[in-house]
Amino acid sequence: MKISEEEVKNSIISYLNQEGLELYDLNLTDFPNVSKVEIFVYSTSDLDHKTIERLSYQLQDVLQDSSIERGTYDLVVSTPGIEPILNTARHFELAIGKTIKIKTFSDICGEYLFLGTLTAFNTKDITMILEDDKVLNLDIENIKKAKVIYKEKIEIGNNEIR
Repeated sequence: MKISEEEVKNSIISYLNQEGLELYDLNLTDFPNVSKVEIFVYSTSDLDHKTIERLSYQLQDVLQDSSIERGTYDLVVSTPGIEPILNTARHFELAIGKTIKIKTFSDICGEYLFLGTLTAFNTKDITMILEDDKVLNLDIENIKKAKVIYKEKIEIGNNEIR
């Protein structure tokens, strides 16, 4: 039985939803002769290594049910990490309030790279507050690459170190 990438994805989404989790991203290499499966799982709470290990085992069953035979592929199950790539509307929605870095296709006032806090997102554009406190409204179609940037603040006395 042939199964589509979308059907595999929907099976994974269904399983993760039953676990109270969300599929952040899925990479199937060399479909339909899958050689590698990367499943990035989002959770509002921390995912420890034991949970990831359990998910890895259970997701092999889900893939087996989707006609992807155990042992014929490499499986990676992980969180999106502390600096996730932003590709979808949901990714941008989850990044509101976080520091992000954007690379654009075409320049804006001679610049292609922007760093700031994502404050709003809709299907057509995003709004960021840049490091110089300027507000940038950016058309979604002009975004070449986007990712969350981890910035830890450490306060020592009255000084802040980044």
